[in-house]
Formats: sequence, structure tokens, C-alpha cells
Amino acid sequence: MTHSKYSVVISSRAETMLVQHVTFLSRVSISAAKKLSAAFRSSLRELEQTPERFPLLVLDGIPTGLYRKYLFYNRYKLIFLIIERTVYIDAVRDCRQNPENLIS
Repeated sequence: MTHSKYSVVISSRAETMLVQHVTFLSRVSISAAKKLSAAFRSSLRELEQTPERFPLLVLDGIPTGLYRKYLFYNRYKLIFLIIERTVYIDAVRDCRQNPENLIS
């Protein structure tokens, strides 16, 4: 049995974003919405083990070297940071959205 190295905290903003993405996708395909939810849960397990393996986020207006990004389910991105043994997920983005909206 593998024990988690990190705890994962999901911000209320990130939770809201995820719900919006799943809701939107469910209007098109319930199956796809379920797959997105499952992929998100799987990504949480990965972040509990090795969050440092994901690349740093480089974007104007975002402090360099602080946030990381994790692409999952083909076009969704988790934006997170690591502080000590805790991973803080701040956003769940659809990569087709304008990245500048991330800082607003």
C-alpha cells in the first residue's frame, strides 16, 4: 500500500471551476462528464505522490517559479503550488480558454 507524501487542498474557486466544466460537458455528453470527473480524481492521487514532477507555469502576471501546471483529460489544466508537504490547487482551466483570464 502506497502512502501519500503530500496532502491536497482544493480551493473553493477551483471546485467551482471544476463543477462548471463538468456541468458544461454533461450538456454534450454525460459519459464525457463522468470521464472528466474520474480523470480529476486520478490527478489528485498523482499530486499526492509526486507533484514536483509537473512543470512550472510560465505566464505574465503570475509569479515565476511558484505555480505548476498539470494537463489532464486532454485539455484541462490544474494550476497548483506546493508549500512544504501540501499541494494547493488554485484553478481548473479549460486550455481552450484565454490564459490571461487566469489572473483576473
